[in-house]
Amino acid sequence: MKQKFVLVACILLAAAAVPGQTKPDLNGTWVRKASDSDRNRQYMVIEQKEDLIHVSYNIDDPGGKRILDLRGRIDGQKHEQTVLGSPATLITRWEGNDFLFELIRRPPDTYIHSFRRFRFAADQKSFTTEATYFLENGKVRLKQPETWTRK
Repeated sequence: MKQKFVLVACILLAAAAVPGQTKPDLNGTWVRKASDSDRNRQYMVIEQKEDLIHVSYNIDDPGGKRILDLRGRIDGQKHEQTVLGSPATLITRWEGNDFLFELIRRPPDTYIHSFRRFRFAADQKSFTTEATYFLENGKVRLKQPETWTRK
């Protein structure tokens, strides 16, 4: 009985000695790598403090230049807001060391729903993701691999 107690105590002490997993640092300017034929230029300026996040998402594509100003908590909950004068929902959360970023926008006569899982490189200077865009009925419209680098 004493041996079992000692074994359990050793396991608990070893588990307590392992430091908490540090999440990647989101803060900074992240630029999406575009191919020569890709006319869509995008970058994000991310400010994170604890579970609060502010993303200035800059887009320059055939639809024009625009900045999506997004704010919320990193908690997996829906954060309703107005972006470019239209309703939007931001959902962000950590899943291990992956950062999940979901944005639903409802400009007039349109529906834009995107999801990205940021998978950080070991040096945290870049991340890869597969941007997934959904139709309003939930079906996948487009999947597009991306690489973002810290500027």
